[in-house]
Amino acid sequence: MSRPSGWLDTSRSAALLEALAWLCVMRVAMACWPFRRIASRLGLTRACTDDAASAATLSAARQVAWAVQAVARRTPWPSKCLVQALAGMAMLRRRQLPGTLYFGVRKQAGPHTGLDAHAWVCCGNAALIGQPRDNEFVVVGVFRGPTHVGLPVP
Repeated sequence: MSRPSGWLDTSRSAALLEALAWLCVMRVAMACWPFRRIASRLGLTRACTDDAASAATLSAARQVAWAVQAVARRTPWPSKCLVQALAGMAMLRRRQLPGTLYFGVRKQAGPHTGLDAHAWVCCGNAALIGQPRDNEFVVVGVFRGPTHVGLPVP
């Protein structure tokens, strides 16, 4: 029996469920723990550059990004950039794919004063999750996943 059009294959459905679970976990984690503890649990280490990634790696990483972004738009709670980025990094880690988490800040536009903060994930030179649309964000922190530094992935 053939599947009706518009249905997802098993691997994509599983990725969506995994993304939902990680978005939930990271939302709770951000409410309970400081970032350094979450970063430690994910095996993230400070870095300053991003390495190139193969086409196969980018394809697999883009599937992760698709799942995280598709689910984040539909969660009943706010899944903002940092929660999405951490969920994406967790999914990349589980697949032993490289990922780099960036933190940036910029001055608020308009009459308000202060800073806007943003987080996004890249694989190689490709933006995956939350890439800012403009170059106004100044990168203030970069963290790599464990596949970059040779750490074993559980």
